[in-house]
Amino acid sequence: MLLDGSRHINGEIIAEDLPMFLDHPDFGYTPATLNNTYFIVFNWTNPIVGDLNFRKAVAHILNRDDIAAYASNIEATPETYGTFWGTAMEFFNRDIPIVPYDINKAKEYLAASAYNGETLELTANNPYCVRAAEMIVQQLSTIGINVEFRLLDSSGMLAHMANPGGQFTLAVHTASITSSAADIRVPLHSTAPNNRAQYNNPKVDELIDKAGTVTDRAARELVYREVQEIVAEDMPYISLFRIQRFYIHAKGIGGLEVSGDSAFINYRDIYLDLDA
Repeated sequence: MLLDGSRHINGEIIAEDLPMFLDHPDFGYTPATLNNTYFIVFNWTNPIVGDLNFRKAVAHILNRDDIAAYASNIEATPETYGTFWGTAMEFFNRDIPIVPYDINKAKEYLAASAYNGETLELTANNPYCVRAAEMIVQQLSTIGINVEFRLLDSSGMLAHMANPGGQFTLAVHTASITSSAADIRVPLHSTAPNNRAQYNNPKVDELIDKAGTVTDRAARELVYREVQEIVAEDMPYISLFRIQRFYIHAKGIGGLEVSGDSAFINYRDIYLDLDA
């Protein structure tokens, strides 16, 4: 419909069809990075992956460029910040550096960890997550971490991660969040049912609870920035990449905006220039 002129705007185009439009002289596009991140989940209660030295080893061996390219060479963009936070979520702390790829440091941390050659399981279900998991298995093997990939369906994946005492050790996952910083309670607070890592840091719980009582916005930002700093050190999750959607439109369309959390298109100021 875009190609024959019977449609002027499309909500999003699947990756396989994007090349038809991105360089086409009769079309323009508005990119929008989705708010949520794709990430590794570590089972905080597991004696191996619950060891900070092990998580640091993993963080240093990850090549996010390769992971993003393998997950989707058009739509996936590697994470560049060290915080576990939504791109459109308020109070994003951009001062936290990402852990750089460093094979020597990865080996040092692994040697100091509780890992002793065990075969770990890495689970995923979303197509982007599955492809990312396949690449991660290869990258971890370069420093001697033995990982087997297990494909699960959506319900099986959630049940698997909800059983911390079971086989769950590692997963590649994503979760939908809005632009409100209060949503960070879901993956981080120890009492939250969707805390997939079983993460439990009393200081983080205290800060998240406190943020809900702080009415001054500047003061609340300081609380959430501290949350991000602590979580970046603890590494219950490691962000890998984010998905960028492309909203294709006919030549002459202007004023197209996508909401901050990429949930919908704002048509309020849209127009069509018939002379374009």
